[in-house]
This record gives sequence, structure tokens and C-alpha cells, in this order.
Amino acid sequence: MKVNPSLIDNSYVEGFRRFFSNKVLVHINYTNLKLIYDYFYKQKDKEMNILDLGSGFGDKTFIFKRIFKKSKIYGVETVNYDDPNQIKEPPYEVFKHFYPFFKKKFDINLSLYDGINLKFPDKYFDIIFLYAVIEHIAPEKRKNFIKEISKKLNKNGYIGSTH
Repeated sequence: MKVNPSLIDNSYVEGFRRFFSNKVLVHINYTNLKLIYDYFYKQKDKEMNILDLGSGFGDKTFIFKRIFKKSKIYGVETVNYDDPNQIKEPPYEVFKHFYPFFKKKFDINLSLYDGINLKFPDKYFDIIFLYAVIEHIAPEKRKNFIKEISKKLNKNGYIGSTH
């Protein structure tokens, strides 16, 4: 397998490897995703538009696709970060290399956005998931962030958030 040179010795790639080998984190993810599954179980066979906002690598996005098989699943990751560590070494620079593979393999739509303007029509989504997102947004920007994503949610939609 040919390895992209920009991914060698990248802290996010290494973090991704450590993340999936860490039993505590795997348990936390399992617990959170099980709660999501249980809550939305009756809706899992509906055709919906679902957004994984702050999708990172896209790992949760393709899990959502497995849960909501008939739905259109979208994952977006920002190119603008408030977290100083992420400004120094932007995660999207790594993530964008994986998106074409995940899109083809799992039939999910992964893309990047500016962190403010989502390129979807208003009231488009039935569910918007924020999986470990809010804590990465500067406190003074959170109210506007929630206001903006709420515009993309349909009248009877849900926002699910973890931290």
C-alpha cells in the first residue's frame, strides 16, 4: 500500500491508531453509539437526511450509515479551528486524504466547510449529530454555532450531542 508522505509521523494519524487500540475509548464510543441507536431505533428504517457535524475521520459517519441504512448520511469537518493545538496542526489536512475512500466504500458524503456556513438548504436535516464537537468551539462562538446549525434542522428534527 502506498502511503501519503504527509501522513507519516502525523500526530492525528498516530492518535487515530491509539484511539482504536484504547479499550476505555472504545467502550465510551460503544456506550454513546448504543444510546444513539437505542433512542433512534424506531426511526432507523426511515429515509432521512442525517448530518455528522465535526465528522473528523468519518468513523462515526460510517457507523451512522450502518444504523440508518436507508438515509442519506453527510459528514462535514471544519477547516477553521479554535483549539490552539488544532490550529498548529489542522486535523482536516489528514482527514481529507481518507474521505474519497470512505465515500466510495461506505456510500457517505464527507466534505470540509468553513466552520460557519453549511452548504445545505435550511430545514434539510432530520438529525444533526455533534459527536465531541462543542468543547472544541470557543465559548463565545457557541451560541452563534447552535443558531446556525438549527437553521439546517427540519421542524421535527433532532440535535444529538456528546462531549
